[in-house]
Amino acid sequence: MRRADKRAVYGVILAAGLSRRFGADKLLHLLSGKPLFLWVIEAVGESSLAGAAVVCRQELAPHLPSDQKVRTIINPTPETGQSESMRLGLAALPEQTTHVLFLLADQPLITAALIDEYVDLANHGSTLACFSSNDYLGPPALFGKNWFECLRGLPGDSGAKKILLKERSALQLVRAQFQGQEMDIDYKDNLQSLEQLMQKYR
Repeated sequence: MRRADKRAVYGVILAAGLSRRFGADKLLHLLSGKPLFLWVIEAVGESSLAGAAVVCRQELAPHLPSDQKVRTIINPTPETGQSESMRLGLAALPEQTTHVLFLLADQPLITAALIDEYVDLANHGSTLACFSSNDYLGPPALFGKNWFECLRGLPGDSGAKKILLKERSALQLVRAQFQGQEMDIDYKDNLQSLEQLMQKYR
């Protein structure tokens, strides 16, 4: 069997949301003693991604760790929606990028091992993949360079889910490693639920 070529897979961590439903800056809240945003950044740092950019609001930037693998990009207009953060992240990618993996900063149970599954898919020719658990279908989501122009044209806060749903027949699914791995934090009650889930796997 011919060995697959190694692709240049970079991550974009979306961290510029306004936390309106949470009622405070959720990414600075602690989860098991660690700021919420740090969980995904550490997973990215431990993964085989070639590099990554975290797109955030100015207020979050001083709290981000200094990491050569993960650079910080400021979104000056976060109120315009997630699509603007995606465009800023794409613009920050190096020229040699073949794939981008979009991740959410409020999805703390995403692991380096899960991220590496996407890198492996890219190295074997996949250009479209996303996470699937029960009825969840969404980020982390992998897009090959052939999708970059379409991603740049997405409006408002719609994100890339419309592409995933429209191209379902071509979509490769990455399955959860454990129950609840897809959980993200929208409300303060979610933090307590997540703490309880994490205790289960310790």
